[in-house]
Amino acid sequence: MSHSSSAGFTLIELLVVIVIMTTLFTFVSPLGVKQIDRAKAQQELHETIRIFQMLSTRAYASGAVIEVELSNKRIIARYLTKVKTWQFEKLSFTRQIITLNRNGYMDKGIISYSLSGETQQLNMMAELIDNDGVYTYAP
Repeated sequence: MSHSSSAGFTLIELLVVIVIMTTLFTFVSPLGVKQIDRAKAQQELHETIRIFQMLSTRAYASGAVIEVELSNKRIIARYLTKVKTWQFEKLSFTRQIITLNRNGYMDKGIISYSLSGETQQLNMMAELIDNDGVYTYAP
């Protein structure tokens, strides 16, 4: 009898590798999901700042008062005859009404928001002023 030697892996070796990889993936994947959620939440917070910058500029440019409602996972802006809505996944707000006057100034500088069940505050006055000392918004 002759033995034919073949290069390759046995079924048992392949199964052991699959089990090890599955086990590692089980431990690593929740960390990746948390990191993705955290990045999405940060992106939504930056989007909120950008929205207020844009609305402040629009109020000043149009000379119109803009009413902004923050509620649950939405920001709703009402000005002139227009209504604009932004929807978020991770970021949520307690119900707040903020008015931007015709000069683009907010009547409240602090907004409250909730992220992962934790309530936090954002100082919009500080966020709307550029760090280099160039004012994009100033009361």
